[in-house]
Amino acid sequence: MNPLAAVVLHLAVAVSGVIAVWFVQRRSRNASIIDAVWPLLVGAGALVYALCGDGDPAVRLALATVAMLWALRLGSYLAWRNAGRHEERRYAELRSRWGANADRRMLGFFLLQAVVAW
Repeated sequence: MNPLAAVVLHLAVAVSGVIAVWFVQRRSRNASIIDAVWPLLVGAGALVYALCGDGDPAVRLALATVAMLWALRLGSYLAWRNAGRHEERRYAELRSRWGANADRRMLGFFLLQAVVAW
């Protein structure tokens, strides 16, 4: 696959993922969920590049495996830590400060997370 296509695919996966999570937080009013999803977006990028890249398949598989293990470990820890808890203070403060524009601005914040993961 063309390297540019792999980069675009990773961006599409990251943006799709955060939009889906944004809809979840919109219903739950708990933006802390993005903390657990962000490492998975980075791991998904490693997987995309491993599947689409050139080079020794064993090396690509090993690197993707290490990245995915890291992403799953960190993401699951953050999900466990935040499970059943109220929204973290930093997100609640943003929501309060943004007022009526909170949903729209939270989407922008989530999309920024996709770009950083990308």
